[in-house]
Amino acid sequence: MKRSYCEIYIHCVWTTKYKEAMIKESIFEYIHKIIMEKCKKYSLELIALGGTEDHIHVLLSINPQIKISEVIAEIKGTASYFINHNTKDTLYWQDGYGVISISKPALEKVKHYVLTQKEHHSEKNGTRLELEKTHTE
Repeated sequence: MKRSYCEIYIHCVWTTKYKEAMIKESIFEYIHKIIMEKCKKYSLELIALGGTEDHIHVLLSINPQIKISEVIAEIKGTASYFINHNTKDTLYWQDGYGVISISKPALEKVKHYVLTQKEHHSEKNGTRLELEKTHTE
């Protein structure tokens, strides 16, 4: 086989340092631009981006030749450096991140979940249970 075909989807999540509410709307716009730049650099497709004041969710279609840890480290490092050196705000990330592989049939549900993070976290119901249901259906 001369050509390879890969269809790999991942849902990434990381939080601010001590889960402090550091991500304002203006900061989120910068983070979005940085994530788009890194997606271009690594030939990734950004499917959805969401979050709240203390964490980010990213849904990607990835290139199997990249290291997920490298991409996330670059996004986090670039975003915090840019915010801390070019705005009046501060942004620091907790160490680590979470990554979950997504099946194609679950893609739309996870995309909706990522895009509606503010609504999910404003509700009183258990968002962890909702996330588990979304990823297993």
